This record gives sequence, C-alpha cells and structure tokens, in this order.
Amino acid sequence: MQKNTLAAIIFSAAFFLVFVLVLPQYDSIKTAKGALTTRRNLLAERTAVVNKIVEAQKQVQSRQADINKIKSFLPERKQIDEVVSSIQNISE
Repeated sequence: MQKNTLAAIIFSAAFFLVFVLVLPQYDSIKTAKGALTTRRNLLAERTAVVNKIVEAQKQVQSRQADINKIKSFLPERKQIDEVVSSIQNISE
C-alpha cells in the first residue's frame, strides 16, 4: 500500500508541476509565435512599399530630362488657364 501512495504522490506532483510550470510557458510561446507572424507580415508589407518607392525613384531619375522639359513649359505661378493652354500648345 505504501508503494501505491508513493506513486500517487509522485504522479500528482508531476501533474501539478505541468500545470504550474509548463502550461504558462506554452501559452507565452503560443502568444509570441502569433506576434512574430504578425510582425513578419508587417515587415513584408513595408519591404514591398520601400521597394516600390525605390523603383519609382529610379523611374523619375531615368525620365528626368522629360520632367525638366515639362517644367520649362509650365508657368511659375499656378494658373489653370495658362497650364491648359501650355499643354494644348505642346500637344499641337
């Protein structure tokens, strides 16, 4: 009978330690994995945005001559009628 009591005490102590020590760590690891996944997705989105910005800068640099030509035709002051007539003159 003493054997069964000792086995029951060891089993109950192990069961208690699982709930006290292991289960909280498991929950924190599960939460950390969720946060890691969210941050990885956010990083991927931001990396894509940065890549698009770099690509746009490259396009602007490659077309800088065209941009300068258009700037020379636009008036210094922002007046719609002059802008429209300049664009119309350019297209003709």
